[in-house]
Amino acid sequence: ETELSEIAFHQVADATLDHFQEKLEVLEEDFELLDMNLSDGVLNMDFDDHGHGVWVLNKQGPNRQIWWSSPVSGPKRFYY
Repeated sequence: ETELSEIAFHQVADATLDHFQEKLEVLEEDFELLDMNLSDGVLNMDFDDHGHGVWVLNKQGPNRQIWWSSPVSGPKRFYY
């Protein structure tokens, strides 16, 4: 099994975060269901105005992980 280099991880993780942001923009623009911000590898999705809390998707370079946290699921870690 080959470990993903840190540079490659950041490329894949950034593309993943961009993909999520692109898909969620429909909710933000068309339905005004959330406030969303992607900065420095952290995607914050604030559904609080609609009673769903704040959800966070972020990359963890040293661990080669993407972390997901929401009031529904709690924390989750996804390994590359």
